[in-house]
Amino acid sequence: MPIRPSREDIYKVTELVSCSACADEALIRLVKYFRSRGLDLANELRQVDIECAVSEVRDQLTLLFKSEPLPREVGFIYFGLFDLRLDEGSGSHVGFYICGGYAFDRADSDSLCNPCYFPEDRSVSSGLLDLIKVMAITRPSGRDFLEYTVMLAAAALLVRFGLPSLGRPCKLIVGFDDGDYIEL
Repeated sequence: MPIRPSREDIYKVTELVSCSACADEALIRLVKYFRSRGLDLANELRQVDIECAVSEVRDQLTLLFKSEPLPREVGFIYFGLFDLRLDEGSGSHVGFYICGGYAFDRADSDSLCNPCYFPEDRSVSSGLLDLIKVMAITRPSGRDFLEYTVMLAAAALLVRFGLPSLGRPCKLIVGFDDGDYIEL
């Protein structure tokens, strides 16, 4: 029977990522939660060097913010997940793009729509996100849960622990362009 993602899943993974002291702890907590939902990912995710995955994202973000600095007026950064379909037969590539805006208001869904910061080289790639996509393809009964809940949780983990210091407070939002997001 397929495992369907739910709104409660988003609340739970937000809590697990936000309350963890380090990436390793967050990953362990997430794997336990996914198992409680009926999806055991321990074998696949045990192969992931999470600190290396976080460092991979941190290095890309550091370069991005160095080449295209974040303007002072930016009050939030949005990390938008994408699934880029490659040439026929060669699969897809998952990552996220970066943009930012003046103010984020969760009661106003349009507050994410008009970024004032939209760097030209805004894409960040991640081997972890690509692995989750492969797992989704090979596990049809867990595909929706993997592509939605697990993907969003992994991206939130990478942003939370991979974002270099900005030197100032800034809201962090990780999400899908269809409107579902996690606020860290």
